[in-house]
Amino acid sequence: MARTWKFTCVWPDTPRLPHDPIADPWELNPIPTSPPPPAAKPRTDLDHHIETVTGHPVATLWTQHDHKLLTPLVDRLVDAHRLLASAEVDVAFHRGRLARLLSGENPLDEAAFVLIERTLRHLKQAASLHDRRRAETVARLEEVKQSTPRPERAELPELAPPDFAALLAISQGATLRQNLLTQRTYARTGFGTIGQLVVEFLEGEGLVERDTSHPLQAGQPLTVTPTGREILSGTRRPAPPAARPPVPGFTRPPASRATR
Repeated sequence: MARTWKFTCVWPDTPRLPHDPIADPWELNPIPTSPPPPAAKPRTDLDHHIETVTGHPVATLWTQHDHKLLTPLVDRLVDAHRLLASAEVDVAFHRGRLARLLSGENPLDEAAFVLIERTLRHLKQAASLHDRRRAETVARLEEVKQSTPRPERAELPELAPPDFAALLAISQGATLRQNLLTQRTYARTGFGTIGQLVVEFLEGEGLVERDTSHPLQAGQPLTVTPTGREILSGTRRPAPPAARPPVPGFTRPPASRATR
């Protein structure tokens, strides 16, 4: 009886090359599906206002919150701010993911349109959650602000002429904005622009308030407080230049000189 021999050749798996037509382009350029953990605490447009009301940097508030050293009102404010910061990370992640899907790294096939539609849906959900978190943080911030009223001043603050001019310009209508490209913050008025340092100085002196119910990129209206209006009314004249060095940052169109 004759025997029949069968031989089986086992070849090692050959990795698919990038130019392989059967290779999946989405495997060659994988798109992340979940946001990575933030390397540092993300900044929000409410950080400066929180620091002004509480008198502490946001990083210090987070550390004191972990050690349970805050009052109940401030503790709830930090809880809301942490949720807002997390929502900021989610929105930034989905925006970056959408930008990568539309960047041309991968072909626009049926799978790409499915991913784009899914990413848009997730971005819309993240933006809606961000708006709710921001509203909650603003509400907690107002609670802290109401619980710690600003002490009445015995005297009105003295202003250098440039700061008095900035306060006068804000009284005519101003909006604080942040440029999306340069991240520069400034106040736009009918007489020019006012730098962030000047706005923060006037806000710290209790002469100007900002409406934090609007995002900084869209514009936060600035209003003059009763103390600021009292200074503008003439009760307190601006101090001479030697009283306080002017804060840089206020720019206005140069005045035209009359020719003789």
